[in-house]
Amino acid sequence: MNQLDLHQQTLAEIEQVVRSRKDSPAQALGDITDLILRYRTSILAAMVVQSCGAVVQSGPFAGMNYVQTSACGPLLPKLLGCYEAELHGVIAEIVRRRYQTIVNIGCGEGYYAVGLARLLPQARVHAYEINLAGQQLCRELAGLNNVADRVIVHGLCDTAQLQKLAGQGVLVWCDCEGGEGQFLDPRNVPVVSRSDIVVELHQEFDATIADTLNHRFHTTHLIQHIAPGGRDWSQFPVLHNWKHLDQLLAMWEGRAGPTPWAWMTVRSPAAI
Repeated sequence: MNQLDLHQQTLAEIEQVVRSRKDSPAQALGDITDLILRYRTSILAAMVVQSCGAVVQSGPFAGMNYVQTSACGPLLPKLLGCYEAELHGVIAEIVRRRYQTIVNIGCGEGYYAVGLARLLPQARVHAYEINLAGQQLCRELAGLNNVADRVIVHGLCDTAQLQKLAGQGVLVWCDCEGGEGQFLDPRNVPVVSRSDIVVELHQEFDATIADTLNHRFHTTHLIQHIAPGGRDWSQFPVLHNWKHLDQLLAMWEGRAGPTPWAWMTVRSPAAI
C-alpha cells in the first residue's frame, strides 16, 4: 500500500469510528488513537526501509530479507529485530538443539517460520496460518530468503495434523490467538507430551491458560515462564535522531496488554 492509500484508508477508518461511536466518545477517542498510532508506525517503517532496506537489523534473525507488510501487528519491530526480544535466548537454545522439524501454528507472514529455517538449515518448517494474505506473505518471505523448499505453508491447523507432525525431537511454536489450550492438550494430541514447545499465552482470552498448561505438562516438561519486558531505543542507530515519541512507537508491538510466553522442554526419561 502506498502512502497516499494509507492516508486515505486511515481517514476513512477514523470517519467510520466517529459515525459509529457517537454515543461513546471515550471509546471513539481510544479507537481513533489506536488507528493514528498504527498509521504512524507504518510511516516510520517506510522510513526505515528507505534508510536500511527491507532487512531485519538486529537480533537472531539479523540479515533476513523481509516483506514490507506485516500480517499481524506492526512491521517496524520486526525490521528492527526487537520484536518479542524476550525470546532471543530461547531462539539461541533452539539453534543449539538442532531440530529437524518445526511446527509453527499461527505463523503470520513468517517471521519465525522463515527466521528459524534460516538458522537451522537441516530443519523442515510446517507453517500454519488461517489468514490467506499471511500465507502468501509467508511464501514470499521464504522465497526472499531461499528457504522456500523447507518452509511448507498450510492453512488451518487441526489436532489431527498436529498429531501427525509433533513428537520426539520436534519443536512446536504456538501463537494462535487463544487456541493454545486446544492444541496443547495431551488428551487431544498425545504426541505433544514428547515435543518441546514455545507458546504465547493469550491471557486476554483465557486468564487461566498458564495454570492450565502447567497442570498438563509439569510432569513431562521443564517449564520456563517468560514475562514481557521493556525496550531500549538507543541500541538502534537508525532511531537516534528521531523524535522521542517516534523512538518509542518504533518498538511498539501493538498488543492489547502484556503477553507472556512459556518455553517447555521435555524432561529426560530419568526425570519423569
